[in-house]
Amino acid sequence: VKMPYCVKVQESRNYNAKFDIADIGKIDKDRIGTPVKVSKLITVTNNSNPRDNRIIALKYDKQGADTFKLVSNEKGFTINVDNRIMEYIMGKGIYFANIADRDFLMVDEFDSIE
Repeated sequence: VKMPYCVKVQESRNYNAKFDIADIGKIDKDRIGTPVKVSKLITVTNNSNPRDNRIIALKYDKQGADTFKLVSNEKGFTINVDNRIMEYIMGKGIYFANIADRDFLMVDEFDSIE
């Protein structure tokens, strides 16, 4: 039986500014490139079964221009961030095929109560 789910992604970014120590006291300072802290809140809702709603908090450091893709599949959906892959299997939870991807993507999963 196929069940329709609604997936909503919200994003926030935290930019940190660092400056070169040699520029202390100068009016114009050169900014040093630092990674951006990216947080994505992924809400999965099922209108036919409200007990099956989930919230996934995904955090990672953005390096340059990141690529974020969320693609549905037969079991749930796959998230791809810069070729680091996380799969969310409906009813079972989060699955990482590669352990190194788990170190890059920090993930928390919560039940949503309505």
